Amino acid sequence: RNKNRRMTRGCSNYYYSIFLKLSSLVILSCFITPYSSSFIFQRNHHHLTFDDKGNYVMPNCHYSSQKHQQHFATIVALEECITRSTSVVVTAKEKNNNITIIQIPQHYHKDSVGYPSPLHYIYVESLLSDDEVEECLKLAVSYGSNSGKWDQPDLERHTNYATCDFAVEDAPVLEKYLFETINFKERLWNRLMERFDIPSDHLFGFIDLFCVNYVANDDDNSSSGTTTMDQLEAHRDGSIVSFSILLSPPNQFEGGGTFFEALRHCIDYNDDHEGILRSDGVIQPQRAGDVVMHSGKLLHGAEKVTRGQRTVLVGFIDMAGPKPGTLAKASTEWGRLDVAEQRYQRQLLLNENKKHGSSSAYKHKKESRKFCSSSTSCLTQIIPPISDAGRMRAEPNYQRKSRLAIEDQLLRSALLDTTKGDAGVMRDEEGTTMNMEHIM
Repeated sequence: RNKNRRMTRGCSNYYYSIFLKLSSLVILSCFITPYSSSFIFQRNHHHLTFDDKGNYVMPNCHYSSQKHQQHFATIVALEECITRSTSVVVTAKEKNNNITIIQIPQHYHKDSVGYPSPLHYIYVESLLSDDEVEECLKLAVSYGSNSGKWDQPDLERHTNYATCDFAVEDAPVLEKYLFETINFKERLWNRLMERFDIPSDHLFGFIDLFCVNYVANDDDNSSSGTTTMDQLEAHRDGSIVSFSILLSPPNQFEGGGTFFEALRHCIDYNDDHEGILRSDGVIQPQRAGDVVMHSGKLLHGAEKVTRGQRTVLVGFIDMAGPKPGTLAKASTEWGRLDVAEQRYQRQLLLNENKKHGSSSAYKHKKESRKFCSSSTSCLTQIIPPISDAGRMRAEPNYQRKSRLAIEDQLLRSALLDTTKGDAGVMRDEEGTTMNMEHIM
């Protein structure tokens, strides 16, 4: 009888606990739902702000001063991204210069502190005149063809992401024309200081300045014995700010351009903005001599050239920064994602080998046994089960969102705060710049 009573009391307590949990969930949902809906609405609904003259004012824009607001004249496109981020594309006129400003969407949503920073903007504008870019292209083609630098990727200068290029300093005629004849450096410096709010004493020179040539892949290339390139995979530069100038006329090639992972699927452009930004995140300048200025820490690459050849002048800016610790922190987080992806792929391979009784799996198990402690099972250590968390961290969409969120946080904090007197750069006795990230 006592046993039956205990069983009855246990069942009653069990069902009573379930009832309490369900009731609490219902009560909580009544309070949470309105706030959750309001939060989602506020995050995804963007109000368009105009000044008294009808000029568009970019939301939370770093360039809030009047001299910048007057340039943001016409909204070209504003569309919802599938990741609920938005990108704003604005075209404007500054004297005789046509400017396209592209705002990188917010990918880190836990807070909006520091967004958008100056590094969240990409600028496409005219820098070289028609005559100047024609002369630059002629000098670049002459040196690139005669030296053979464009026949194969340069694995010595760019070991990780090699391109068919040559350094401008190796082409004396082109270097003299850029720096002495047309005063290229000073003109570029003025644009960088104005667009990214960089003080003049924070710009030191070029980490690298080179001419790249992309050629459409066809049968002629394989028969000539050359190893040309038609595209470049996604990467990040070794500079905070980078730029590229289109030297080839757009009618001499098809495809090409610079793609940015943070802009993929975030905007649907229309004919009004002349195809400078495509919906797949590719930026294509519409005239030779236009410069694309952006943060080198944005994940980007060269879109495939499908016809003709595309020549570009690329530069990495040597400047003060980044803030100590910011790049190291981002690199650590990216590294963790790499490890999660590689671990998941390794587990899949080991499990597949174990399933089919592969000899390589047995050999790997035997070789790894000596690294296991005597108190643990080597079989468990070598082929651990694939957890749901591990599978989620290796999922491509999760990886992409996480990497872009880390990138977003880096862009917010990488630039030095000049108002607080950040030095951010050290020089040795000979005056050579010492990167703070390397001596942390």
